[in-house]
Amino acid sequence: MDFINKTRIEAAKEILKQSQRKKLEEVAIAVGYNNVRTFMRVFKNYEGITPGQYMETYSYNY
Repeated sequence: MDFINKTRIEAAKEILKQSQRKKLEEVAIAVGYNNVRTFMRVFKNYEGITPGQYMETYSYNY
């Protein structure tokens, strides 16, 4: 399960980098999560920040 979650989160990070305006629900579904809350919890566990914070951080770099 750890491998699957890591793979999903890496895919989500790429989607978030490519599309700053994408809704988190869309990203969650695109990487295989049916529930946005689960996606957000898993993302924060692996990255230490929420997907929204990740998008903000990434947008400041470019």
